[in-house]
Amino acid sequence: MNENVWSQVELFPKDRLREFQLNRLRHLLASAGRIKMYRRKFDECGIDPGRIAAIEEIRKLPLMRKEDLVRAYEDGSFHMEPGRVRRWHRTSGSTGTPVRVPDTQKSWLGYGDLAAAALFGMGIRKEDVVVALFGYGPFIAFWTYIEALNYIGACFVPAGALSTEQRVELIASFGATVLFSTPSYALQLGQTAHEMGIDLSKYLRLSVHAGEPCTPVIKKKLREALGMRPMDRLGTTETGGIAFECSQCSGIYHVQENHIIAEVMDPVTGEPTPPGKIGELIVTPLYRTEVPIIRFKTENLVKVAAIEKCTCGRTLLSLEETENGVVVQRLDNLVKVRGVLINPMAIAEVINAAKEIEEYQITIQSRDNHDEIIIKAELVSGLEILHDSLKSSLEDELKRKVLLRCEIEFVPSLPRSQEKAKRFVDLRKTKS
Repeated sequence: MNENVWSQVELFPKDRLREFQLNRLRHLLASAGRIKMYRRKFDECGIDPGRIAAIEEIRKLPLMRKEDLVRAYEDGSFHMEPGRVRRWHRTSGSTGTPVRVPDTQKSWLGYGDLAAAALFGMGIRKEDVVVALFGYGPFIAFWTYIEALNYIGACFVPAGALSTEQRVELIASFGATVLFSTPSYALQLGQTAHEMGIDLSKYLRLSVHAGEPCTPVIKKKLREALGMRPMDRLGTTETGGIAFECSQCSGIYHVQENHIIAEVMDPVTGEPTPPGKIGELIVTPLYRTEVPIIRFKTENLVKVAAIEKCTCGRTLLSLEETENGVVVQRLDNLVKVRGVLINPMAIAEVINAAKEIEEYQITIQSRDNHDEIIIKAELVSGLEILHDSLKSSLEDELKRKVLLRCEIEFVPSLPRSQEKAKRFVDLRKTKS
């Protein structure tokens, strides 16, 4: 028995794991057949889901996109009886129309076990005291973590409706050992604690982040600001958690294959992506039999790790961290500016590497029929003297990186949020 894993299924040989997944997939497909949207999809493709004989045959099933879910809830083809729904959550809408996601009691319990396995794999134990810093809104990420803490048996301290200063004091007074938050809010917390003269490294040993990219550069800043180990997790509101960062093997994220079927495939050809290569992540949660989501296109490009078995003992499919984090880029975030297709994450990488910048926002706007990229940036207090030289060096670096001129505009302050930071705004899309 391996006491460092939540479930022994995480250690199964590949053939046994595939058999385990196939049994759960058959149950999921039988449930999906009772829903109008899926019956229509299966009929359109001429597929009988009851005849799926191997896990690889899941590729015969149609892909699902976010817009499919939005349309299905609107037209009633994915109808959930109100008496069966126990929880509703919603996406942030940062990449389009917000999606409402229902959960029954059964699916929510499965969601909690999935999250508990991830938190346990990242190093949280029943001896920990955990503080979650988020606004208790409709976004799902941290709600599942609270549920998961009940499974693990760890102590949870609520911290909603408090100022950042009050939250710093809360961590110190309760001796919290683990922090849940977005990366940007954790950095703000560290700055506030420093100003208050409170050393949070005396208490915190671990932080778990979600909602925003957590790149190696951001993790380095978090370690410096808070003196603890930052850990990251990959997931979507539509599908739930997908992969967690291994506590024993830095830069490796384990896909929770005992709870989901994950495919990484070439977004153009649809062929499976081999180890060491990059492809789009397609996810089928196996535990959500009453609220089926089958072959969901996450729009996330990820890199498949070239390992069969991790040093931690897990045999699960693993993803490799890149300079952009576990998500190399999002397919729906690419934008065309002056005829050049750019990835805002490439701009963010340059800005995040600048220790002199506290917060930033990337804006694309059109002026006199000419597209402009403007980065509003807030300098670390006391470094205003670097204004001109830093502006010049960053603009030169950005032009080398994205092949377009980007203008740095320093501002006194930018808004902060405990939820997902809105760091990219395309004003061309919002202009009437």
